[in-house]
Amino acid sequence: MQRITKPCTRLIKRMLGNGFLPQMHGGFSPLSVAGLYAWVDPSDSSSVFQDALGVTPATNGDPVGRLTDKSGNGRHATQSDTTKKGTLSTINSRAAIQWDGVDDTISFGNLASGFSIEASIYLVAYVNQSGYNLFSSLEANSSWWRHASGVYISAWRSARVNGAIPTFMPTTGTHVFGLRCATDVYKMNLNGTDSIDLSPYTFERGDIYRFPYNEHATPFNGKHGELLLFNRCVSDVEQTQIVNYLTGKWL
Repeated sequence: MQRITKPCTRLIKRMLGNGFLPQMHGGFSPLSVAGLYAWVDPSDSSSVFQDALGVTPATNGDPVGRLTDKSGNGRHATQSDTTKKGTLSTINSRAAIQWDGVDDTISFGNLASGFSIEASIYLVAYVNQSGYNLFSSLEANSSWWRHASGVYISAWRSARVNGAIPTFMPTTGTHVFGLRCATDVYKMNLNGTDSIDLSPYTFERGDIYRFPYNEHATPFNGKHGELLLFNRCVSDVEQTQIVNYLTGKWL
């Protein structure tokens, strides 16, 4: 009989300790990537609730007040204001969150202590507009992942990059978006292709992490699916695994 190694045993315990069955696609689970800081997935019915405390499960058409963190780290995304909750809908037959394009949003709260000089995020989103904010890491410094007529990005940056990616962000359809950064790296990825490299730059860890950012210009009225947040800059190989997992599952 083949002996199960300690690292393998720890991974199995971590998966089971989450309270969820590990979700894999093609044999890959996000839990296998080091630095997984938060993982929310509205298509997992056991992790989506109408209320921020996680008491009442959400089904199609219900408001979403909580996405339970599947990483096992307890970093849940919540919204207690009933007027700002998204609605459970679908992306390609999988449960996703529909936003109102006015002020809907959901927040991880202050995650500053978990980020030092690196970060990566991968998310699935359906877009149907020419301007939108996918994600915010620091409201006070306008650190948004934003697409608008004068396109700029500034998530995890100490300063905006205006007009840097005029043709990068899509205006229709479902896509896998990626952003990874460190003190010498700032790369954006769309559906598996690094579409822009703005390295190097000054890392800004941010404070309140939420998605989408609908309380300023270019609010988002599309849909969010799965989101993976890492407190390190993932490697090229890891990025390929992550994007293949999300693409095969959602697109």
